[in-house]
Amino acid sequence: VSFISAMTVMGVILGVAALNVTLSVMSGFEEDLKTKIIGMNAHAVILSHLTTFDPDPALEKTIKAIPGITGLTPFTYNELLVQRDNQVTGVVLKGADPATVGDVTDLIRDVCLDDEPGEECGKHRDERMKERRDIVDKIENEYEINETGKKVPGILLGRELADGIVVSRGLVPGETVQLVSPNVTGPGGFPKVRTFYVVGLFRTGMWEYDQKFCFVSIGAAQRLSGDDGKIAGYEIKTSDMYDDSIITALRKSVGYPYVVKS
Repeated sequence: VSFISAMTVMGVILGVAALNVTLSVMSGFEEDLKTKIIGMNAHAVILSHLTTFDPDPALEKTIKAIPGITGLTPFTYNELLVQRDNQVTGVVLKGADPATVGDVTDLIRDVCLDDEPGEECGKHRDERMKERRDIVDKIENEYEINETGKKVPGILLGRELADGIVVSRGLVPGETVQLVSPNVTGPGGFPKVRTFYVVGLFRTGMWEYDQKFCFVSIGAAQRLSGDDGKIAGYEIKTSDMYDDSIITALRKSVGYPYVVKS
């Protein structure tokens, strides 16, 4: 009887231990997944019923004055094609402001340094932040790509996207890609094609983001889309993404024609 009792108790102990380990692993996985998703996205987004709109300094001042708002950055958003040699794939192109994008998302932390190849990319996200920020700043510059002196804007690509465009070895900073806007104006028109210089790569750890997203300056995105001077909206970060009172105050403050998505 004592042997059976001992085995029963041991079975219960092992079962509880296995359950605790499983719950710990799942909890850690959930937290890691949540951190990656939240890090790439804003807590709230302000859009306009009028589609794109001119940056609104008065609106920005109003938003920043709301208690609980910790970051604001303008952005543009377009879906188009990226091409390199014979490889073509659909991407999401976001126009970003290097000076403020780090206040809202983890883009700067996700940037890969030149000495972080392969799997090393993304493992040291909180180290050498100035170097990572300098790479993001490069999307504001233009670069000569051939002997003609032609200058093209910079672009930041997701690591999985870069590897998929040049399958044999992966695209690396210093090379170029072409972005193709499918929007055609008027009969007989052609898609707009622009060359971009790859200034760096980023890796969030989420394949869906790293394979689909790329970032350029807001000005370069506007010129490609034809929305000169206009933005898609503002991305917002709050002190607590689960505090509905902050979003409620934000909605009350912005008013028509703006709408808050969270």
